[in-house]
Amino acid sequence: MYFYGTGERLGQEQLGNWARILGFGRTTGIDLPGECAGLIPNPDWKRARASRTRDRLNRMQAELEYTLEEIRDISRLSPKGSSTVQKGEQETVEQPSADLGLRKARVEQLKKDIAREKSRLALFESERAWVPGDTRNMAIGQGSVLATPLQMARLAAAIANGGTLLQPHLLLRSSSSTNSSLLSGKERVESRAGLKPERKLPVSPANLEVLRRAMRDVVSGRQGTARQKELRKHDVAAKTGTAELGGVWNNGWILGFAPYGAPQISFAVVVERTKYHGGEVAGPLLAKILDAYFGTD
Repeated sequence: MYFYGTGERLGQEQLGNWARILGFGRTTGIDLPGECAGLIPNPDWKRARASRTRDRLNRMQAELEYTLEEIRDISRLSPKGSSTVQKGEQETVEQPSADLGLRKARVEQLKKDIAREKSRLALFESERAWVPGDTRNMAIGQGSVLATPLQMARLAAAIANGGTLLQPHLLLRSSSSTNSSLLSGKERVESRAGLKPERKLPVSPANLEVLRRAMRDVVSGRQGTARQKELRKHDVAAKTGTAELGGVWNNGWILGFAPYGAPQISFAVVVERTKYHGGEVAGPLLAKILDAYFGTD
């Protein structure tokens, strides 16, 4: 309820602005292809959902009609599922039944997809306006909000390092004089440590310290949601989360940094489609990761 109330007082626009300042709703720029930006919804995005869904539905219906026409053509050419072709003295028999089966399977899948999209379209048409519930969902990171583990780990690093949002990289540079994109061997790598600062977050040192202490209490406090001795031995500061997927299923999260006094590593661990909460399912996995990183058991 606290976060619902805080979100309502701030409002959608402020929440969205701060989310983007903290690195959400856009890619981090890591040197990998295909990075997702996530999503920070707003009223314009919500109004446009119906149009996007309608376009997708139209494409599916056009594909369905085309595939049904292909099936009719194949059936006319080969009523029994095969056709015979004479080539010189050899007779070869073509079997279009396999193609027919694939197309029929595609039709069944398209029918299911179209039914789903029609339901979504009806929902989106009825919910075009932004309502207070959307703002409350934004405040707790639920609803249509989408974030990647890398974005969350980057935010945890910024909290740990005093407010600098970093540009993540897999490789900073190579000592090789060639431009080869395939780098291997320790002698070719000059440095893998350090990250490029992107910008300083407009958050006061006092507020960052409040966040760090609160995250430490998640692991070390009496009522912490990740109170586990396997994590306390690494002096972990963390935030757990449980993204509800509907029914009994959740995505269990834990993000943070360690050690609290002199941070070396930030992290985000996600366990998808679990019946458990973030601390109880992602926490033990994090402990194993940190054991490996720090060389402990």
